[in-house]
Amino acid sequence: MGLPKHFFWSTTQAVSSAFDTFDQERGEAETNGAAYFQSCMRINGNSAGSVFDVSSSALSDFWVDVAVEQLGAPSSDRPIIILAGPTSDLFRIATVNTSEHWKAEYWDGSAWVQVGATQTTTLTDACKLTIDIVLDGTNGHWIVKRNETTVINSGVTDTIHTGDTMLATVELRAAGTSSSGDLYAWCLMVHDEDTTKLYAHEGDPTADGFYTDMTGGNYSDLAAQGNTTSVTYDADGEHQSFDCAAIPAGLSGGAVEGVMIIGGAEPNLVGAGPTFWLHCFGRLSSTDYRIPGAYQTDLATSDYTFTFRVDLNPSTGSPWADFAAVEAWEWGFVARNTA
Repeated sequence: MGLPKHFFWSTTQAVSSAFDTFDQERGEAETNGAAYFQSCMRINGNSAGSVFDVSSSALSDFWVDVAVEQLGAPSSDRPIIILAGPTSDLFRIATVNTSEHWKAEYWDGSAWVQVGATQTTTLTDACKLTIDIVLDGTNGHWIVKRNETTVINSGVTDTIHTGDTMLATVELRAAGTSSSGDLYAWCLMVHDEDTTKLYAHEGDPTADGFYTDMTGGNYSDLAAQGNTTSVTYDADGEHQSFDCAAIPAGLSGGAVEGVMIIGGAEPNLVGAGPTFWLHCFGRLSSTDYRIPGAYQTDLATSDYTFTFRVDLNPSTGSPWADFAAVEAWEWGFVARNTA
């Protein structure tokens, strides 16, 4: 299967600034089987929502997967997940009146049309929603799963109603107009393969690794939520590496589709300090392996996130054998004055 075509995990990967990161919801999410993630996105009830651009993949047969938790009952029917094409809305998940129930609807060009029955399982319990759509004038379908179980299925049908034949954006909105209607969301994934059983685990740094060159902190400063703590690099060649948390037992028995090294940074002296490129590496058995890609940090004007994808085991060039193969590695960053 491989890693998702698009994967959004944190605040600055959204268009708007209506996101915060929280970790207090992690326990409930794991209990309900929704996600194995510490950070989540919080869409404020008084915001317009946030839009994620996935148009580069031009998907007409796709899965959109996100774990959500609704904070309180809405004040009216309100969409919380909206899928749109280049010119028009396509499909949405919406709350129902002032209850904690929800429904699925498609846009027929002039009005929203409900698909299947209203769902009485509440979104105030964290859950994993998987939306499976094929856009086709004859053999399309709308399917929604909750925690891997199909709850809405249109059957084979015409799903082309506006002329749009691909997914362009995914929008997340809050269920209410105040903080009591905030929406928590984890692990938004968009893929051209079935994501029903695809989960993302966030493994925070749990100890310093072999390298500890950077100043201002240690592994615990990178494990903290938000940008109140950090480590600092200010010289070419400075390394920092970390051991990360073990993969939860709840995911045992699954295959490893890939590893993503994700972090956040902010510039200190924009345009005034030295130019650095942030490189990522993995370390196994006293050997460092450079991960392709680099981020030129001094060009940023505000906080930003970065992602390095590791689809194959760097030491073998082959797919990851199992969880133990991932857990054997430490991961880190090195500052360079060249790309």
